[in-house]
Amino acid sequence: MKNVTILISIILLTGCSLNKGVDRAFFTEETAISTDYTKPHQELAATASSVDDYVNAIKILQPLYQQRKEARVALQLAENYLKLGDLINAEFYYQQATKDNKTQVAAWVGMGKVALQHGNAHQAMNHFAQALKIDENDYKALNGMAVALDSLGKYQHARNYYRKLLTKNSNDKQVYNNLAVSYLLQGQYHEAEEILRQLIASRVYPKNALYNLAIVYSLSGQSQKLHELMQVIPDKVYFNRQLTKLKSSLR
Repeated sequence: MKNVTILISIILLTGCSLNKGVDRAFFTEETAISTDYTKPHQELAATASSVDDYVNAIKILQPLYQQRKEARVALQLAENYLKLGDLINAEFYYQQATKDNKTQVAAWVGMGKVALQHGNAHQAMNHFAQALKIDENDYKALNGMAVALDSLGKYQHARNYYRKLLTKNSNDKQVYNNLAVSYLLQGQYHEAEEILRQLIASRVYPKNALYNLAIVYSLSGQSQKLHELMQVIPDKVYFNRQLTKLKSSLR
């Protein structure tokens, strides 16, 4: 089950937006200086992250956090460590963000994502629940809760969360992709295929939808459809690796 949880989190989860905070209307002179110093460095780090230069982003952010211990900087550090795959440091800085500012929904969501990658779906659900206590409509917390439920085999409960997201945005293609994966994991390949085929036909779709449809074809024994789709799969090595992991975890 732990391997299933980790793999599902890779297939489903999207990135977590950084919360830079909101500038207040009035500042003391000291606060104004601090804000002017911190914000440009955060933006520079965000630029580095946008081109996958997470190491340099962390180098920029570390001195800022050591000076001020600000929740928003801790959160940004955590996001970069998570993208590097350093779960220990990611979890540490997410924890700092939740301690410094209990309203940091993104920090609780990040803690949930780390727990999923550790294979602990129950702990992940607790973290996502904390985020939803603060904002019951938070997209990433709702999606994370659905992913955790899917990993525990509670597919119908997971789909209730996906449907809640779709009532807020009926055109959310990532949620449709995740809903298809929920059906895939339950072995309902026809339902998964229908959703994924419609997504891909729209011409603008999440990049993992192609891989997920190929997985559906492979697991359902549709060899001809799989052969045709493999002609347009951009990274066949990645696909085969993910398929092998999924088959192993489902045994």
